[in-house]
Amino acid sequence: MVNHRALIILLLMCGALLATALSRLQLTYDLGFFLPAPQSDEQRVLIERLGQGPGTQLVFVALPNTNETKAAKAAQQLRELPGITRVLPELREPGLEDLPDVLWQHRLQLADLPTTKAGWLKLLDERMSDLMLADDDLQNLIASDPALLSLHAIEKASNVTSSPEFLERADEVSGRAEHRYLLIQTSSGAFDLDAQTTTIKNVRSSLLEAGLSTAKLYGSGVYGVDLQASVQRESIVFSVLASFALAALVFFRFRSWLLVLAIGVPLLVGGLAGLAVLSLLFSNIHGITLAFGFTLLGVAIDYPLHLFSQSTSTGEPQRVWPTLRLGIASTLVAYLAFALSGTAGMQQLGVFAVTGIVSAALASWWLTRITTDNQALVEDPTQHNPEKIMGHPNHLPWCLCLLLGLPLTYTSTLFSDDLSRLTPIPQAILAEDARIRQAMGVADLRHIVSVRDNTLQGTLERLEKTNLVLDKAIHRGDLSGFQNITPLLPSDAAQHRRQLAARELIQNGNFDTAIAESDFSLEALDPFKVALESLANNTTALLTIEQLRKQSQDLSNLIDSMLYKSGEQWVAMTFLRGLPATTNLLATELENGAGATLVDLKQASMTLVAEYRTRVFGLLGGALGAIALLLLGATRQPARVIWLLGTLLAALVLSIAISRLLLGGLSLFDVIALALVAGLGLDYALFFSKHNNSQEQQQVTRRAITLCALSSLFVFGVLALSSIPLLRGLGVTVASGVAAAWLLARFGWRQAKDID
Repeated sequence: MVNHRALIILLLMCGALLATALSRLQLTYDLGFFLPAPQSDEQRVLIERLGQGPGTQLVFVALPNTNETKAAKAAQQLRELPGITRVLPELREPGLEDLPDVLWQHRLQLADLPTTKAGWLKLLDERMSDLMLADDDLQNLIASDPALLSLHAIEKASNVTSSPEFLERADEVSGRAEHRYLLIQTSSGAFDLDAQTTTIKNVRSSLLEAGLSTAKLYGSGVYGVDLQASVQRESIVFSVLASFALAALVFFRFRSWLLVLAIGVPLLVGGLAGLAVLSLLFSNIHGITLAFGFTLLGVAIDYPLHLFSQSTSTGEPQRVWPTLRLGIASTLVAYLAFALSGTAGMQQLGVFAVTGIVSAALASWWLTRITTDNQALVEDPTQHNPEKIMGHPNHLPWCLCLLLGLPLTYTSTLFSDDLSRLTPIPQAILAEDARIRQAMGVADLRHIVSVRDNTLQGTLERLEKTNLVLDKAIHRGDLSGFQNITPLLPSDAAQHRRQLAARELIQNGNFDTAIAESDFSLEALDPFKVALESLANNTTALLTIEQLRKQSQDLSNLIDSMLYKSGEQWVAMTFLRGLPATTNLLATELENGAGATLVDLKQASMTLVAEYRTRVFGLLGGALGAIALLLLGATRQPARVIWLLGTLLAALVLSIAISRLLLGGLSLFDVIALALVAGLGLDYALFFSKHNNSQEQQQVTRRAITLCALSSLFVFGVLALSSIPLLRGLGVTVASGVAAAWLLARFGWRQAKDID
């Protein structure tokens, strides 16, 4: 019978652990937690700016076929929502009142003005055409800024086009008969999931109220929010289903709901203990850590199952403790490899698993010890002679499985390093997203040009050289456009050059001559001439990054998305539009002409994951060697250790082969699943090869192992049905590995009764 007092004490302990965890728990979903330290400039950019940049702040809304009035009303409602800075198409073009003061004051320092009379005549003719339909605001703007430098600076830096240009491109995307498009610019980046969740929820609610429930949303933030919701929803559903299936299985075996609770409590203690320790050691805990951490604890369910199986059948749970202890020690060695792997996410995973396994094992030991009237859970070595009645290993099954399984794993596509494959977002939606971005002229989320220098000014000067290279690429048709911070923040050298150019323009009279020959009156552009003279006389101070940051939070956010400090260096990023698949020529030109690096974020992530996977496999290989020494030292039976490790390796190879056939390739997170397969497989092999003094003990042991295997198959078999690739991969890998490990262990060891 279960000791009620002991059970109540463990449940109270669970409450205390839960209170500790909840008081400090802070979750994050930044994928960078699971990426290792970068080794190249490309990888550094990936780690430092993952999910950031102006392109990640955009949401595209594809409205169903509707009238212009309804679409305009929906756009106006969206503009009034918090977290949204702009919605295109706009009701009007930006005017003077929309321009930040600091940019208006320094407008003539933002870009080069024409220097020749011909250049000014062409520009003035364009402005005269604009004035034909201009209101008072535009007339005042042209009078003070005929080159429209202030407006162009905002548009170039923010990557949001004007309303007429947006409408023209929107028509090209789908045509009036299919959709109307709105473009939303949010104030938060794609990986600021808390802010994005609120914004996307408000957008969808607003569209629903406007009678546009069939509108489709595209954008990085949308996919991040949907992914988080899908993971949380399916995790809850599958956890409940797996828990019920496990409870039903245990009840079918023991016919006692109290015993079902007693077997589940150690697992609960382990999970909450791991969570409490994480909350104390780390300021932020990754959501994947929790999802995978609790699955890694799946090996801990074996502990109470073995102990209570022996307790209810023979009344001697102490007989399994030495074997169980050896399995626990071996599992801890494997999971410690994650804690040493070098990334915050894996370290958290290792700490969670190690803490949880130790806590679950101690809870199982204590609960069964109290339940069986304080019997000491130690095996009496005088009751048997293992060397005389121990069974014999049969090496044929695992050898055959290795020979059959290894060819299936020997392929260049065994592992998939593409992190995008872990998203449940359908490929059709991602393809449509890419099509819309390209047609709208929005920055590509895959390619970035980065420059870095020890000083801010050095970085800005390199960035301006980068612009020259990219301008040439645009002229020859290799690029459709780019975006960086230089329109808002020129280098000091560029601003000084424009001051000298203003002085020369006044001295050579090209501007005055152009005005006289144009249709403008001589005094129409007097405000501009005053500003030009101030710049020429050096009375206008240089524009600084501090001035921009103080102007507004929007400008500060825009700067941070394109310019940041990494250690002792400043790093500036340029986002590209319309870059072809072949980029070797442009990469070479950027490196030679500006010392800039063309970063393919997808390729950088794949390289980083591949390098990290190699490191993890090296650590796991070392852990396997340590486990071999541990087993050899504990059992003093080389033949048994060879059989244990061979059976374990064969189960892993079969799991990898089956997963490759069903999933197409293993991801980084499937490596974690393989560690769980190793823990479970070693447990089965240890207990099948364990000495039993009687036929009854042998049958009890086999039934307990089968119950453990079935429980894992139920839990991870349910996960294999998930629509989320990450969870589905975990389920397929572990379920197939559990089945292989059980079969190999069950039929790979000859008990003494079979050979007497």
